[in-house]
Amino acid sequence: MKKICVFFLALSFFYGFAENAASGDFNLSVDLAYYPLSEKISGETHFSPLSAPYSGIELRTVASFTWTIPTPFSENPLVSGNNLKIKAALELSPVSFVPELSFSFTPIAFLIFSTGIKAGSGWTFTPLSVDGMAQYDNASSSYNPLSPFSSLYYNFWAEALFQFDLAALYPGEWNHIALVATYKPYYEALSKGGEGGNPWYWQGSGEKANAWKYYSSIIFAYQMPLLLQTIAVQTEFEGFYDASSFASTYQAWDPCFTKISISPLVNLEFSKSQNLIILFGFSSRRSFSAATAGYENDLEKTRIGREWFFNRIALSYSIRF
Repeated sequence: MKKICVFFLALSFFYGFAENAASGDFNLSVDLAYYPLSEKISGETHFSPLSAPYSGIELRTVASFTWTIPTPFSENPLVSGNNLKIKAALELSPVSFVPELSFSFTPIAFLIFSTGIKAGSGWTFTPLSVDGMAQYDNASSSYNPLSPFSSLYYNFWAEALFQFDLAALYPGEWNHIALVATYKPYYEALSKGGEGGNPWYWQGSGEKANAWKYYSSIIFAYQMPLLLQTIAVQTEFEGFYDASSFASTYQAWDPCFTKISISPLVNLEFSKSQNLIILFGFSSRRSFSAATAGYENDLEKTRIGREWFFNRIALSYSIRF
């Protein structure tokens, strides 16, 4: 499955200045993404317009419990709210089942360090013919689905998050001009199917490998004491660190290409425990040479540029108990 509404996790800090630490919180979120179709166009860097109203839809539900342990260093406002959070989560989608365990530590008001691991398995969702887990077959230029639990997907990461809110310096309910910046190196793999740099497929998204990747996000936001609580723009960067993570036959595809996404978004706050985030995502992908554009799979083509397109409309509803 393509990433859906990852941004809402970073946005949760906006409540931090006004919220007292609790011993435990249960959170339920439902994420939905709708994808129109933009046909790929060969050539140098360009924009691909919409060519059809529908390409796909994705859905997931995440239930989590977070245990918060206050760790104040002193009465200084910068460190008085320090805490350690332990989070257990379960992600369910029509094609996958993924438990997760993570830890985050806030040593100072504007920094959060976290680490975690998740592992699970996938299956084919027959009604929409979507594979949750598959390995690439170079001979047929296609992905062959893997049976549930015949292979294990796993992902572990470390992340640093910097956050700043102008209202912390100039208090006022209309002074919340905020910045959130994150950087996350992570390793993801299949226990079977990704050997020797062979590509694989997870949650409806292919072109993956057993490898270290990075994800970075920058959010500029303005908050208001209204139902329309936040308006923001998020910019995301994601890619592989090392081209050798893929077998040599895929090097012309450019494994180290950095995917960039730019997404305007709004957050509707119905109450202190319920909110809905709506995102409109523009993304970039590899653009290929005309000579290889007709090949059956993108992994076999030669990248010569970057193609921008309108990627998705995403919704993320979250409720805290």
